[in-house]
Amino acid sequence: MIWDRVAGIYDLTSGRRNREVNDKMVRFIASKVKAEDVVLECACGTGLITQVIQPLCRQLIATDLSLNMLAQTRKKCCKAPNLTVELANITHLQYANNSFDLVVAGNIIHLLNNPKKALDELARVCRDGGRIVVPTYVQKDGEKPSLWIKLLRFLGIPIMNNFTLKTYQQLFKDLGYSDVTYTLVEGKISCAIAEITNSKRSDL
Repeated sequence: MIWDRVAGIYDLTSGRRNREVNDKMVRFIASKVKAEDVVLECACGTGLITQVIQPLCRQLIATDLSLNMLAQTRKKCCKAPNLTVELANITHLQYANNSFDLVVAGNIIHLLNNPKKALDELARVCRDGGRIVVPTYVQKDGEKPSLWIKLLRFLGIPIMNNFTLKTYQQLFKDLGYSDVTYTLVEGKISCAIAEITNSKRSDL
């Protein structure tokens, strides 16, 4: 798996290059965390978001599909008593319905060939009235894929969707999510953050 191979250098490459955007994104997510929350984080990677939101909530389960990425997260948060770090697939989560007050899935939707399956799972495990926060990298309208994006694809990073803010908004509209707000964090690689107030749909 490509993520296992790049885990050790991920923070030195992607993390540093887009640090300003990432820092703003993490601060935004942190502002949504309540002290009593039980939180699920999917695609936690090396713990960029994990290490900031863990002290703010009652319980956090941080998950990823890469064992080496999870190892990096454990290093950053090794003394956190309220944190569980474990393997999970965002499109087939092992958690029961209505398990979490807040669900976060950072910078993963643009990597998936079927975002609907992932978003359906996030909605399933989030309680009715809970919050789902889904940031993902986007490009400007009419902008061609950058050299950085081309390099990532060359290295085997599976970028499936070149979202713009408009097409990202359209994704949620097409999937039947109505109570969604959007925040755009602009920078070298901009990030659109979708915040959903979860309302159970009959098809989930």
